[in-house]
Amino acid sequence: MANDLTLTFKPDSWHSDLIRAVDGHVAQLKNVLRALEDGQFIERARAHRPGVVVQLGLAENSAVEEVAAQTATSTCFKAIASDFISFLDRLIAFQRLMRQGTIHIQRDLVSAEELLEYAKQTLEDLYGIVARDRALTNPKKVAELALTGDDEQIALSYFTLRRCIEHHGSMPDSDITLYFKLIVIFAGDKEITALPYVAKAGQAISMKIDVSSKTFPAGTRITLTEDDIDHIAMTIRFMASEIVRCVSARLLAERGAPNP
Repeated sequence: MANDLTLTFKPDSWHSDLIRAVDGHVAQLKNVLRALEDGQFIERARAHRPGVVVQLGLAENSAVEEVAAQTATSTCFKAIASDFISFLDRLIAFQRLMRQGTIHIQRDLVSAEELLEYAKQTLEDLYGIVARDRALTNPKKVAELALTGDDEQIALSYFTLRRCIEHHGSMPDSDITLYFKLIVIFAGDKEITALPYVAKAGQAISMKIDVSSKTFPAGTRITLTEDDIDHIAMTIRFMASEIVRCVSARLLAERGAPNP
C-alpha cells in the first residue's frame, strides 16, 4: 500500500439517495390517487383472480376510495419521514467520524481497496450504532446536527406529525402545526396562485422560497392531502441540501480548512 493515501468522505450521495427515495414514495402515492380518480383502483380491486374458488368481495358501502386515499397519503408521509430520519442518522455518523479524526485498523490491510472498504464499513457500523440508539431521540438528532431556525422548526413538526399518526391513531391531543418551504412566484408584487395567468407588459417575474404552515387542530383526525405530500417532499429537497452544506461547512471550519 502506498505510504500517502487520502480518504475523502462526502455526504452528497446520501442526499441523492434520500431524494430518489422520496420521489419513489411520491410517485407510488400519485399512481394510487390517479387510479382512484379514473376508477381503475376499484375495478382492479373487485376483479376476481383466475383459478381461486373462494375470494374476498368488497362491500358496496365500504368507502374503499376514501380509505385507500387516506391510507396511501399517510403511508407516503411515514415513509418520507423514515427516510429523512435515516438521512440524519447517516450525517450524525459522518459528523462523529470526522470529529474522531482517525480510524483504528483492527486487522491487516494489504491494498488501498481494502483500506477503502474498511473505512466504508467503519462508517456503516457507526451509522448502525446511531440508528439503534434509543436514547438518541429525533429532537436530539436535530440538536446534534445543530439545525436551527426554519430547518429545526420544520423537522420537529414532521417528527410530531409522524408520532401522532403512528402512535395516536392520527388523533392529536394538541394542535400540530406543519411547516413547509415553498417556491412562491410573483408577477411584479402580486403572487401567482393559479394558472393560466396573464402577465402585463413590463411586469417582472420573480420567485422566492417562503415558509408556510398548516395546522391540524386537537381532537380532529388528521387527513393528509396530495398537496400536503407535495409540499413536504419539496421541503425535504430544500432542507436536505441545506443540512449537508451546513454540516460540511461546520466540519471544515472545525478542522481549520477553507470552505470551498
